[in-house]
Amino acid sequence: MSVREKESHNAMILLAACLAMIALSGVQAFGSEITDISTVPTDSWLYNELDWLLLNPPADKYMQLSTRPYSRDELRLIAEDSEKRGRVAEWKRAQILADFDKIVWYAPKQIPELQFRFRTSPFSMMHFADTLEPLYRVGVKQEFALSYKNNLTFYVRGRLENKGELDSFNRARKWEDKLTGYFDYALISFKKSGFFIQYGRSYRIWGPGDTDRLLLSGNSPSFDQLYARFAYRRFMIQTFLTRLNDFHPAEDTTYQRYFAAHRISLRLRSNLEIGISETALYGRQGSGPEMYYMNPILPYYWEQYNSGQDDNIYIGLDFVWWPFKGTRTYGELMIDDFQIDFVSEAQQVGYDVGVSSNGFAGTDRLRFDFQYTHVMNYIYGQIYPRNIYTNRGVIIGSSLGPDADRTRLKAQYAVSRYFTLNAGGMFARRGEGRITDPQLGGVPKGEKFPSGTVQETLKLNLGLSVIFAPLLDIRLDAGYFKVNNPDNLTGRIESPFLDLSIHYDFQRWFLF
Repeated sequence: MSVREKESHNAMILLAACLAMIALSGVQAFGSEITDISTVPTDSWLYNELDWLLLNPPADKYMQLSTRPYSRDELRLIAEDSEKRGRVAEWKRAQILADFDKIVWYAPKQIPELQFRFRTSPFSMMHFADTLEPLYRVGVKQEFALSYKNNLTFYVRGRLENKGELDSFNRARKWEDKLTGYFDYALISFKKSGFFIQYGRSYRIWGPGDTDRLLLSGNSPSFDQLYARFAYRRFMIQTFLTRLNDFHPAEDTTYQRYFAAHRISLRLRSNLEIGISETALYGRQGSGPEMYYMNPILPYYWEQYNSGQDDNIYIGLDFVWWPFKGTRTYGELMIDDFQIDFVSEAQQVGYDVGVSSNGFAGTDRLRFDFQYTHVMNYIYGQIYPRNIYTNRGVIIGSSLGPDADRTRLKAQYAVSRYFTLNAGGMFARRGEGRITDPQLGGVPKGEKFPSGTVQETLKLNLGLSVIFAPLLDIRLDAGYFKVNNPDNLTGRIESPFLDLSIHYDFQRWFLF
């Protein structure tokens, strides 16, 4: 290990130690109630129900919503504060709070100080289409959370399944060509006043979009990270650091790849939240992480420019605005390698806009969603392959990728607390641009979008969602899809399809 790499390694240890000292300084200040601040996994049914509640701003004027995953405590508070907002809001609120009704297998007579929670979630997914072989997936997710009083929680979730390699976020090797098993969450979380600190493995999603994000999404595998957040009234600052997979351009050459991100957000008014984020992805050969990217209040763009490096820097701007009762609008703008002179080459941008609303037809049971996502060519790529915006070969940002756009429309009707009908459509275009395309010069101006032969995908579907909280989540979707020029080659694929997924949750508590 080189001298510089040792210094950077020691700096990371020092940073972690400082955060730990802040955490440990508050251990004696614990209250008597046990609070579960473990992470709510980003694939949980709880977010689908919560999204109905967030058609209106949270009652807590300091609560911010544009980063996920939430902790269980945060999600519970949002639900508890969402009273008297209509029949459907009450249904969804009841569904969420049902997951917090403790079924305790053991509890002492005295006031407990330790809480152990486990959840076992077997699941099955099936996909049928005329043009594809039937797909059958089964598996189980197992999570454990150990909470000490109201500040400290240890949380881990593992998953074992067949066909897990089909997920973009999969981080496992197949066992005997049949099963995959891995831990996608493993976290130590500490909260005291406005400080929240996590160390371990988790996803990190920034941005307000309903189904996808441009800067940080759940598309790639989870990060092994050191994360910290501070919130005071309407202000919040967040940062995290992680090391990605190494890059090997030759058999005897290795680049260590690092990723840093920070974000400042404000709840300007009770109905308006704005945020600005910045990320840096860079590779180094034997020198360790850069100290200036470990500083949460230094602008990455300027530090990269002044140091003479050519790292992959992204800037993100986003907002959530509730202009009317029952209506949420949002937007996200991402800039790749911002050109400060606005002349040398075209700006590389992606943007996402959307609106969700209910009550148009005189009933809060009917909801409409619209979203448009546009990602220019050359986004996520870079002149140096080691700096391409990927984690384990998967784009860290939008699953759409570069040189593409997508329009989504959806209508939902809440039949009752447990049943929701939906109908929708999606149309996407994808050009020939790829993140691995060589970028030897500046980005050309006036280039056709999408480029080359364009793949066009149309999908129409009808669906039914059945959620008997907190036990059962069933999704049924049937529809039709058509792909013109698949993989940007002349041709067509079209077929009806049927998707069915069943998730069962078994959850219990032990108090000590």
